[in-house]
Amino acid sequence: MELAEYVRYQELLGSKVVWLDGIPFAEYRRRVYWSLPRWRQYDIGRAAVRRLLVRGALVAVAVTSESTPRGVSFCVCRGPDFGFHRLHRKKRNQTRRGLEACEVRRVGWDEMRARGLQINREALRRQGRRSPLGDARWWDRQCRVSAEFADVWAWGAYVGDDLAAYVHVITHSAGFEPGEPPVADVIHFMSGDKHLRSYPNEALIFTVTTDLLALGYERVVLGSGSDDENLLPWKRHMGYTVASCSYHLAANPMVHVVKPFVPKLRMWMDGSMLGVTRDTVRT
Repeated sequence: MELAEYVRYQELLGSKVVWLDGIPFAEYRRRVYWSLPRWRQYDIGRAAVRRLLVRGALVAVAVTSESTPRGVSFCVCRGPDFGFHRLHRKKRNQTRRGLEACEVRRVGWDEMRARGLQINREALRRQGRRSPLGDARWWDRQCRVSAEFADVWAWGAYVGDDLAAYVHVITHSAGFEPGEPPVADVIHFMSGDKHLRSYPNEALIFTVTTDLLALGYERVVLGSGSDDENLLPWKRHMGYTVASCSYHLAANPMVHVVKPFVPKLRMWMDGSMLGVTRDTVRT
């Protein structure tokens, strides 16, 4: 997927996107902007990012090729020698059991729209968190829009006729930096309650990662290292490593007032992302 097409995808999903010096920024939260794709490293300085504050942003984040005190981590798997030997010993056994119990295959978007919402709600309840993934109207739009793009794919792990787990993947035509080989980005990864003992998650991620690397994607990205501190060890045991990218952050002065009361905002502003050790920095 080319950058312009990815921006159109985001806009059709309802995201507000603004451009700054040829770089797109999506409104991640109300008046909080992040450069797109989230891991792409741009040649941009902090002074340029601050110009988004003049345009109404409260916080603006740009992943950059410059060296900065702030760093964000992404879980990445690289080819070409991915296989069972890359997995933690316990995960090797669980993955083999998952592959015996599950069939992993591509899922059409009509089926995903019909069957995925219940999986989302079960997973969110199990994880104790809220997300638009549990909203019926949001999910319907997500699947209908994704069906319009050839570079947005879905895989599922089936136990019998039951869809036990799924992933959505966006395949990008460029890598972390200009000129690098293409990247495949896992944007949603969820599983239902019923078949967890059949290890559908392990079977799914192992198969999808193997297939994507075999198709020529130089890296597969499986979320941020800061998404969930309990999930990070699982990703590492599945053969993923933590890759660090620097970022610039610009914040409206009023944001400093609420920073102590919002843990995730404080983490971003201090640059103390999980998997990356950085000194506290100014904003």
